[in-house]
Amino acid sequence: MGVLGKVFLIVRMSAWSRLMLLTGLLMEFVHVLLAVFFYFFLMSSSSLSPDLWVTYILTGLLILPLLDWSFSGPYLSLDNAYFNMELQWVCLSPTKPITLVLAQHIAGYGRVIVSSLMYAVSGLILGLEFNLGWKPILKALLALLYGCVVTSGVGLLLSTMFLHMSRIRGLSNPVLVFLSFFSTNFCGAYFPVGDLPLVLRAVSFVLPQTHVVGLVRMILGQEQIWSVSPIISMGYLAVVFLVSVPLAYKLFETGILRVKREGFIIPPQRSFVKW
Repeated sequence: MGVLGKVFLIVRMSAWSRLMLLTGLLMEFVHVLLAVFFYFFLMSSSSLSPDLWVTYILTGLLILPLLDWSFSGPYLSLDNAYFNMELQWVCLSPTKPITLVLAQHIAGYGRVIVSSLMYAVSGLILGLEFNLGWKPILKALLALLYGCVVTSGVGLLLSTMFLHMSRIRGLSNPVLVFLSFFSTNFCGAYFPVGDLPLVLRAVSFVLPQTHVVGLVRMILGQEQIWSVSPIISMGYLAVVFLVSVPLAYKLFETGILRVKREGFIIPPQRSFVKW
């Protein structure tokens, strides 16, 4: 069985159980609360015209679950595979451990797609009109897919910290928590990046999520919000992908060798815990 066949087999086994694990959707209420807060922020201080406030925030809410999972999903998938002994069993088989992690990461998109669809339905219930046509929507979806692949490459690179830093296994990774929080709130999903202070604005432009959100907004007709050329954004995302993925693969392979040398140590409180 080839690599794609193995990925499909693991996804098929776990996708439905992850989709049924809807407790994670409760976390989306946090996004809703933030959206309400930034709605009033936009009303008071943003350069946006009032008729764009709601559609601006709703577009961000549609995109965020997918980008959040792309960024943190590889680490969480690796954490899950390690503490449920799945990684140990895969290490004893011909299958590469990175295949297991990527398959679980792909399976996790089931839940976040449901989250995004819920926001789309809520927009329709609120009476928002999306008179865009199929071509802009299709282009926006392709841009979002491209961004998710690139962001997943960065997430895979961050996941190698789990393998190389044994002290953080079983604990909340402060680096990942900080980066996830920062990228969620300062990527332009809730408010325009141009309204940020100069230092935060410069840092936010380094985030791949910022360029993904900007591209999608430009395609959907919110071009006055994103002034960066789409060619520059797509080129930047390509560079990020070409740098992060090979580096992540190399660090992942050396990290697995390190884990094998150290042995699989499972704290009692983390044994057989499913997320």
